Amino acid sequence: MEPRALIDVFDGDDHFVQRLRVTAWPLRIGRGLDNDLVLDDPFAAAYHAEIAPDETGKLIAHDLGSYNQLRSAQGMQRVRTLHLVTPCSLMIGHTRLRIRAEGDRLADEQPDRHDLWLTRPIVGVAGLIGVVGLEGAERWLEADGQREVAALLMPLLGVTTVVLIWSGAWALIGRLVSKRAEYLPHLGIGAVALLVFSLWGTLSQILSYAFALPGLTRYGYVAIGLIVGSAVFLHLNHSNPARPRLFASIAAVALASVIGFGMLTAYQRSARISTESYSASVFPPQLRFAKAQSIDSLIDRSTRLARLVSAERKPQTGNDDEDSED
Repeated sequence: MEPRALIDVFDGDDHFVQRLRVTAWPLRIGRGLDNDLVLDDPFAAAYHAEIAPDETGKLIAHDLGSYNQLRSAQGMQRVRTLHLVTPCSLMIGHTRLRIRAEGDRLADEQPDRHDLWLTRPIVGVAGLIGVVGLEGAERWLEADGQREVAALLMPLLGVTTVVLIWSGAWALIGRLVSKRAEYLPHLGIGAVALLVFSLWGTLSQILSYAFALPGLTRYGYVAIGLIVGSAVFLHLNHSNPARPRLFASIAAVALASVIGFGMLTAYQRSARISTESYSASVFPPQLRFAKAQSIDSLIDRSTRLARLVSAERKPQTGNDDEDSED
């Protein structure tokens, strides 16, 4: 007999448990072994609910006198009767039932983005080598005079440790989310994110100098927030690609948190939301493409700056003078 409906059962962690093909109505649900659908859920009654079509053929879920009653997957209100517009989801205790009836239009096939190139093992290894190599090159070029091996190796060990711990933490989160721990895919995402961060740190300084765009370095925490938010989304979406909207919201919170922390830290240091007052990086003149300022403009700006500094240094009058006289 052809099934009249299909019910997928998910546990409290939204993991798939079982699938039931419904060939006849009504359908009784509960923990009792003589139910049509038996649930392993302590928050479900022995005989919790019954699903049956009404006179028009539409499905209705009726509570059978349980304490926790029924509710839809999108709502929190508990009800005794719930009209089902399939495909839909129904909550019984902590168990979610996804119900599809015959004749329901299936959603379009979704593209499989789970096998993202970032999650391939070779990318994780190559990304880690790239991060360590880039960090080592920067340390070598910045070193003045005699280059000590220990002074160069310690930062490299620190970067490697950060990437390995970060990837391990996300592998553990993946174990909790999807019941599988995949270290190398998370290593690839973390290593590439850190590599992008390192490259942006250098590239933003060059672009800021070349095109006179100080905002690229003054508000660098925005770029850091975008990198962190993207990495968080990729980590979570790899663990469970079925919930992209939820993970996008979490990534947005991470982005806002990093930007907010960067603004607060900058304001505490200088009473401004920019991290620096001027660009401290100077490169060869051949890299400068911005239009040069005229001498008159430079003198005018310097004069206004000098007046501002003099006004701030001018001794206070009034009560302060009276206090000094006392």
